[in-house]
Amino acid sequence: MKVKDTAEISATQPVAQGRPQLSKLPSAEQPRPVAADRVSQAALAAVKDVAVAASQSRATRVQQIMAEVRQGTYVPNVQQVADRILDDAEVTAHLQSMLQR
Repeated sequence: MKVKDTAEISATQPVAQGRPQLSKLPSAEQPRPVAADRVSQAALAAVKDVAVAASQSRATRVQQIMAEVRQGTYVPNVQQVADRILDDAEVTAHLQSMLQR
């Protein structure tokens, strides 16, 4: 498709995102600060911190395992591997039974 004329195209106004600005709302419609908003921000910050720490910890553990595998000294925990295989099979069976109803 070839565009021949762009004279009809006009700029659009950007869409405001998030909460409306308080100065634009009538006083009866102004939202009151809610404690949940503060808690949500604190919770989000805490979750972000934990995620960063977990990803760093996981990366360190992966590096350790890779080094052990290269050296030929890595010995997986057989009981843990078996438990996870059985847990996965149990969850899969449960989901399949739920879907067949």
